[in-house]
Amino acid sequence: MRSASRNNACIKIFCERRKLMKKTLSCLLAALMGCTICACGSGGGGDKDKVTLIVDLHGWMPTINTTATASTPNVYNSPRYIAEAFEKLYPEVKIEWARTKNVGGSSNDASGEMSSYFINAIEKGTCPAIAFSWGTAYQERDYYIDLTEYLEQPNPFETKEELKGKPWKDAFYDYVWDLERIRTYDGRIVAVPVATYSGTASAIYYNCSLMADIGLMDTAKPAADDDYTLGRDEPFTWGNYMDAIDALKAKYPSAKAITDPNASLTAGNWLLQFNLGPAYMKKLEPVLDKDGDGKVSGKEKLQGVVDGVFNPVDKPYAQELLSYIKEYYSTKIKNGDIAGAKDAQEWNDGKSGFYHAGSWNYSDQLSTPKKYEFSLLPAPMIDESESEYVEVEWVEGLENYQPDVDLELNLMKPAFMENGVFNQKKFDYALKFLQYLTTYESNSAMISESNTSMGAVKGVELPSIIKNSPYKSCQFPVGSVYQWPAGFTSKAGAELDTLMASWVKGQMNDADFYRQWNEKQVADAKDYAKALNITLAAGA
Repeated sequence: MRSASRNNACIKIFCERRKLMKKTLSCLLAALMGCTICACGSGGGGDKDKVTLIVDLHGWMPTINTTATASTPNVYNSPRYIAEAFEKLYPEVKIEWARTKNVGGSSNDASGEMSSYFINAIEKGTCPAIAFSWGTAYQERDYYIDLTEYLEQPNPFETKEELKGKPWKDAFYDYVWDLERIRTYDGRIVAVPVATYSGTASAIYYNCSLMADIGLMDTAKPAADDDYTLGRDEPFTWGNYMDAIDALKAKYPSAKAITDPNASLTAGNWLLQFNLGPAYMKKLEPVLDKDGDGKVSGKEKLQGVVDGVFNPVDKPYAQELLSYIKEYYSTKIKNGDIAGAKDAQEWNDGKSGFYHAGSWNYSDQLSTPKKYEFSLLPAPMIDESESEYVEVEWVEGLENYQPDVDLELNLMKPAFMENGVFNQKKFDYALKFLQYLTTYESNSAMISESNTSMGAVKGVELPSIIKNSPYKSCQFPVGSVYQWPAGFTSKAGAELDTLMASWVKGQMNDADFYRQWNEKQVADAKDYAKALNITLAAGA
């Protein structure tokens, strides 16, 4: 259990780490400038003569202010210092940050605001050369450069002895290359990982006092005992989570049992992505794996949709999965009020038992004043004891878990097209900067300063607040690395969002929802396959 004193200790570590960052980053800058690669730029001319690379790092952008102030206490400088070091190596290059993009956009937004951003940026000639776009979200639009061949070559900027001279891809953990946000449905690697989540992508933060009130925690347990936390001695499952919410609602009917700022009624909602979908998907992997290679390719997933594997009209497991999502949104969140769930103040005031947010939100939680003890859990996943239709493995400790990517970057093909001609020089510099961003030294600096997510490069140390948290000793759920399908194209994704919202709000019955959901998914899968030149069988 994390006491207020333990929270304060973590905050102290967090603040001390921040204070050391300026010195650490200065050392990093010196190390980067000592790279054995010689600058090959001309070193002359003003900005108008330079090759400008617009770079988008999503939530990892350097802050505008470089020093903390009362109004802007949080600063993030490491990408800026890395860019400055790169510009010294290549004086003919100018790095420009893509600050017009909504860095708060979520994966649920791939069919909305983020999609519009890229469409408009391409039309205006301001598309970032390096961008975050949820990895492969727009693969049917031909936005991405295929990085496969470049990853087989050494990263010329890498100075760590164990990685020097080896293929660029060897610097990263092997499992990431099969993730759907890294590899396209036709097998191309179009994104390079920079960071992974610190455990599960979403997490459940909990109020220890309220957990004690409903009998889930022992208040007599020493508060300083880091080994005592929910989900450590045995898995904390989806069923446990639902029971706890019900217990809180029964004891405190006027308070929120859970605050969920991510409770958007979208087809690709967090429950489908992180809590429920992976467990159901894992059970279906042998059904989908037609060629028996132990993996589910993009083509096999699309074929599964066309064949009716995910059809809720006649597949009880699909019905069960969707019914749990409806139950959560319509009954577990107070009064079914989705908009009200976005107000985090009740959580900060100690009036909510749970706060469903990203694991990357941990540092913000620690730095936000609270008068109560709190800790966090990996995303509760539905367990085999709770459904016959799922398959889940639980691993003990963060060191045994393979997290999904948090930040991955693409080289955006439209950024290099000028009057129909591919600008090879601009591409070469963009590739170099992407390589420069993903050296061990650069990755260490970005992860250390962010102090929440983990490095995608091998050997990068855990963020200090995770290293000092009992969370790292929890039981972590392992489902499928392949996501349960929602919309494939942006257009269908938006249509399915509307359909999901109507159903959850009681505006259509189950039968109509299941039928329309399946019809739209099948049509969308066929359109997507056609756009990617993937040939599918006619289907069941």
